[in-house]
Amino acid sequence: MKYCPICNTASDKSEFVGEICISCFRKKGLHNLPGKLEIARCKRCGRVKSPLGWRWDKEATLNAIAERGLKTKNYKVSLKSLDYKAGKATAVFTTEVDGKSVDIEKEIELEVKNAICDACYKKAAGYYEAVVQIRGNLGKVETVIGRLTRYLEKRNAFVAKIDEYSYGSDVFTSDKKMTQSFLDGYRLHARKSFQLYGVKNGKKVYRHIYSVELDS
Repeated sequence: MKYCPICNTASDKSEFVGEICISCFRKKGLHNLPGKLEIARCKRCGRVKSPLGWRWDKEATLNAIAERGLKTKNYKVSLKSLDYKAGKATAVFTTEVDGKSVDIEKEIELEVKNAICDACYKKAAGYYEAVVQIRGNLGKVETVIGRLTRYLEKRNAFVAKIDEYSYGSDVFTSDKKMTQSFLDGYRLHARKSFQLYGVKNGKKVYRHIYSVELDS
């Protein structure tokens, strides 16, 4: 039997961490843990800036932000909850003592900084790297455009604009590599050409033009 030197709780009444009860260990730890987290959030689309770039605020992304913003020696950090409107979040700090894993929950202040992510900035500027010229049955053209739009948005890219004609559409996309990946994945055979639009770091930069003929 041992007793906590802080609150005198006996070891048969509470779990101990080292020489003190777990309750006192957590209370003591709260004072030494950070209490504020800053998050940059795009005011247009809601993506947040993480160590991996601008991402949707899913669990893995938020935990990566917490690990960097609340970094504490000997602790791993994750977010249990987050409330943008209230400006609060609940962080879980996990440490190991004598081979035992111990969690400490702490409510922290959340400072949200309004920003514009790379994708929204480029979209507002009308930026595009490729044009997909889709020709054929208009119903099928519309279906392909929908699939392409969703495919790009899931990968932090976008459709900059669409020019519609009676015989099809021209779709302007922000990422030529993602566009090529979409065409390959859906087995849409395209004739490729190139259009020079500038020079960057002494190298010529080309837009990719893809021509796709759909079956009637």
